[in-house]
Amino acid sequence: MNLFRAAAVAPRVHVGNVAKNRQEIIKAYDSLAEQADLIVTPELSLTGYTCADLFNNRNLLDRARRGLYDLAMYTKKYGENGAVLVVGVPLEIEGELFNCAAVIHNGRLEAVIPKTYLPNYGEFYEKRWFSAGERDARELVLVCGMETLRTTFGNNVIVEIGTDKKVCVGIEICEDAWAPISPGRLLALNGAEIIVNLSASNEVIGKAQYRKNMLGAASAGCICGYVYVSAGQYESTSDLVFSGHALMYENGKLLGEGKPFSDTVLVKDFNLTKIRHDRIANKTYSECKNNFPARCYHRLACQKPLMEKRELLPGRFREFFRQMGIEHIDPELMQKQYEKELGTKTYFVDDSYEIVTKLKEMGLKQYIVTNGILTTQQIKMKNSGFDKLIDKVFISSVIGYEKPRREFFDIVFEEIAGFQKERALLIGDSLTADMRGANHAGVDACWYNPGGKVLPEQSGSKEPLHVEYEIGNLEEVFGIVRE
Repeated sequence: MNLFRAAAVAPRVHVGNVAKNRQEIIKAYDSLAEQADLIVTPELSLTGYTCADLFNNRNLLDRARRGLYDLAMYTKKYGENGAVLVVGVPLEIEGELFNCAAVIHNGRLEAVIPKTYLPNYGEFYEKRWFSAGERDARELVLVCGMETLRTTFGNNVIVEIGTDKKVCVGIEICEDAWAPISPGRLLALNGAEIIVNLSASNEVIGKAQYRKNMLGAASAGCICGYVYVSAGQYESTSDLVFSGHALMYENGKLLGEGKPFSDTVLVKDFNLTKIRHDRIANKTYSECKNNFPARCYHRLACQKPLMEKRELLPGRFREFFRQMGIEHIDPELMQKQYEKELGTKTYFVDDSYEIVTKLKEMGLKQYIVTNGILTTQQIKMKNSGFDKLIDKVFISSVIGYEKPRREFFDIVFEEIAGFQKERALLIGDSLTADMRGANHAGVDACWYNPGGKVLPEQSGSKEPLHVEYEIGNLEEVFGIVRE
């Protein structure tokens, strides 16, 4: 399972005071920089959304640029492993003012994404200050006082975060999500797996639920993760009320919500394996992608290594205790205790020990390949007695890849002396991790299916799943190995 951790934060905003807003953002970044892959703040978080005609003030715009530079330099403190930070900032570029999302990592301004659609109805009149529209990616040099930042500017940009394992992130801003065909949907059709929305959406009766319905539908239709965070309560300095509403969805499922009018810090893990699997399986997604006229989308590399599963677990405990108001509990210690206890909660298929013993007596080599946690698997093997029967255990957290990736099996096969693919059989109960893994590895797949599930229809699939054998009872394995 490939995971990606995102945090949505609404720092306290001081309208028009860049210096204080920068410090609030830094405070939030310090608390999460080593606990997440991506940190997202609201629209125009560096200045405040409700600056109104102050957006025409030269002093404010100059301070915003300098504040952006200072934030970029601050992220050097955490190096390449520090989280990617996304902040909202107004930027004057060649005589036009844009409402932008700035992507920052390890001292670099990776990208500047301008808002595509500006609301100019009801209580909104952003066209009074900002320019918008589709802007194709191009190089941009920002002068920030005595310093400069070199970056890419445009809203046809997908940020590819990661080194070995990667995730594609697309960014839209507030009103963009309300468009009939939103930039986020087009980004998703062109490969973005996570859509980020920096927002300053005010609150009226019923709007929070409407917002949830709209974003959940976008995540479901685009088969993607969606990270949304809106301006917080301290933005409410005019005739509008803001709440700091935060939402995260995965393939239409609500992962978490920062309730309106609460202190917004929402941290969740996205299952990239599920997103990618569901996109392959859903042919409507690929057909829709092919039907849309192609706009050239640029992918930018952001060299932030994604957090490993073993790094994510302490953060889950930390976030749980924070929500419960529990302090003074070490999440690292809790993780170690969790792994220890998990190893004792062992369940084995009936007669599996006896069957593995007979297979060993037949002279067959037996290996376990698992996506589990090292310490947990070691405890399970020892407690069950399987450590005396199995020739070797291969664990994803040690190898560096997970099933069903071909790289996982390449490393496994290299470590097995005299391995012959044509004489190998992979037995498992997961169609994705095991059967798909066997296909990637080039070995026969044996699906353990005691519940009698029906194999999904494979016609029309870009990557059909091949299952050579299907068994409902482990004893049926003997008939296969004797062939």
